[in-house]
Amino acid sequence: MTDGCLRPGFREPLEQRLTRVLPRLVAHLALRGRRVPGLEPEDLAQEVVARALRYRSSFD
Repeated sequence: MTDGCLRPGFREPLEQRLTRVLPRLVAHLALRGRRVPGLEPEDLAQEVVARALRYRSSFD
């Protein structure tokens, strides 16, 4: 995914990218149809974001 409004070579902070993608992630998880019993798409998406922030140094 590219952002035309960003300067070339400038990477948006991970927190901002995750904030922007979170609603799409929730929608994707809700549409998948295979739900984990007792786990809502919003909760799962928040867990994914939390883990991404926790382990981001491993991927930089």
